[in-house]
Amino acid sequence: MQVKKKVRREAILQAAAKLFEAENYHKSTLPKIAAAAGLSTSSVYIYFNSKLDIAMSIYERWLGEHLFELEQDLRKLSRPRKRIELILKRMWQNIPADRNCFANNIIQAISTSDSGYRPKALTMLRTKISSMLYASLPKSDRSFELCDQLAVIIIMAFDGFVINRHLPHHLICDDESISVVCDAILSAAANRKVPASMEIGAAGAGYTERIMD
Repeated sequence: MQVKKKVRREAILQAAAKLFEAENYHKSTLPKIAAAAGLSTSSVYIYFNSKLDIAMSIYERWLGEHLFELEQDLRKLSRPRKRIELILKRMWQNIPADRNCFANNIIQAISTSDSGYRPKALTMLRTKISSMLYASLPKSDRSFELCDQLAVIIIMAFDGFVINRHLPHHLICDDESISVVCDAILSAAANRKVPASMEIGAAGAGYTERIMD
């Protein structure tokens, strides 16, 4: 029975992912998802509370795979500038364009959800980006506080580039723009002086995880 439940749950996720990619979140109704998965609409509620729940389950897996790949690729680079450039390129170029701008479905889903909804995936994304930035900066310039602030800015810009992908004359983040932002990040880190006590406090609170040294 448990195996059967896992198979049906996976069928729903795969069907929804294909529909979201082809039609977008709003047009992919629960009846459509259920039919594509070979189930009744009522059966879908056995496995998921809502279409939003389905979308976020897909998003968490998809985003997790992207971040895992990014972490692995960062390990291959030694220069701080190259590491930061890679983070920005993945967040502002590659991920927004992936799978017919799949991330746009999540923006649609969250923007129309209950105002109190707090997706775990976004918290995870902020933690991961902050962590990767911290590990990418020169050791003498690392700051937990700065990296968290930069992570928020990068995610907000990410949302903008995702939305722009659906506009007729959308804005593309080019390599030159990324180079300018990379310069700004390295300069801000080099000129920022953070008390050691603040750094220790942030580390003790588990503010970020270090993926490389």
